[in-house]
Amino acid sequence: MSSSTQSSTRFCKSIPYKTNNRKKKMKPIFILVTLALVAGTFASPTWYNNKFFHVSSPTGATIWDTGSTQQASFYSNELTFNIHVDLVQLEGGDYHFVRTIRDSVSIGTGTVTYTVPPDLAGYDYYIQFTGYELKFYAGPITIKKVGGSESGHDHHD
Repeated sequence: MSSSTQSSTRFCKSIPYKTNNRKKKMKPIFILVTLALVAGTFASPTWYNNKFFHVSSPTGATIWDTGSTQQASFYSNELTFNIHVDLVQLEGGDYHFVRTIRDSVSIGTGTVTYTVPPDLAGYDYYIQFTGYELKFYAGPITIKKVGGSESGHDHHD
């Protein structure tokens, strides 16, 4: 057997070939597992709750009218810090800040109230709760304009 034949045989049995082949097999499995976790997270109404923080309202699809007073209710038996409560809107896969509901509230308080501004109408709104290592969303919320025109402003002649 010549030395060129031996080096070709060694090359075909090299470890990088097997490692690359294994990576190719694992990629579709990883993608499927990730998609299953994401789908299960958003399909279940319990995604609003975790071991340390629980949202009582809003949960699931909710409709608010402009000018109405709404509540966000939450509790924690484990956490003791203050949280920030905002109204955000989901656009293009990202949450965008809309308005502050409460700048700082004890996580044990349980309820914050919010009067929906008359100029705010649309869909895919969420309540965002943030604090020390906490970022939590409740919704989606559709806000319906009550009275006036669809543009968010009343027109008087």
